[in-house]
Amino acid sequence: MKRNREEVAKWRRELESTPFYELDTEMDHIMTNFKILHENSLLYAKKVFFEGKLGMEMMLRQFINHYGDLEILDGGKRFRFKLNKFDGTGMTKKAVKACEIFNEKKIKTADGILLEIVVKR
Repeated sequence: MKRNREEVAKWRRELESTPFYELDTEMDHIMTNFKILHENSLLYAKKVFFEGKLGMEMMLRQFINHYGDLEILDGGKRFRFKLNKFDGTGMTKKAVKACEIFNEKKIKTADGILLEIVVKR
């Protein structure tokens, strides 16, 4: 019995001072993965929807952060995002082309809602 108590005491001392994981390190790791995922998705969008012909800053400022309206169609089975007009014809043409490429891919959410993007005329 004495030997068992000594063994339990030894493990108690060792485990009580040993963290199972470092909260800060774990949180940093998770946030780093999210940042990498975000950056990769932006690079993908730039390459696929703008054919690489638009700078990252311009894409973020003029397209991703651009205002518009949401229309819910077909009883909630289709969401159409209507982007407001852009400043300048060049950006409008690029946005229209990006919307066409996006819509051709028939992208759906995890619950099956079809997403569409258009630019207001």
